[in-house]
Amino acid sequence: MIKTGRIRDAIPELRRAIEQDPTSAMVHNALGNALTLMDQTKEALAEYKRAVAIEPDNPATHENIARILWSVKDYDAAWATVRSCRLVGGKLDPNFIAVLKRDSGRMQ
Repeated sequence: MIKTGRIRDAIPELRRAIEQDPTSAMVHNALGNALTLMDQTKEALAEYKRAVAIEPDNPATHENIARILWSVKDYDAAWATVRSCRLVGGKLDPNFIAVLKRDSGRMQ
């Protein structure tokens, strides 16, 4: 549903899917994506963190967390998450890294 642009409709469906299987990292991540698109960053971050707790080796979820942390200007935590992403083999978007460097005033 997210791909069809019906984000508002997707959120309750994703929450129902989590009620049925709270151990699905994929669904927690999808809910985080939907919440991010709705500018509900605090809730999105919580869902991404649940996804990482279930599936710690998923680099995409680590990158999602880093992006949220960057968006709320928590640069230290964003860099820590970038390191976590790299530890699990993630290749982060170089454009995102460049923006994080610029905005944080750090190289890492």
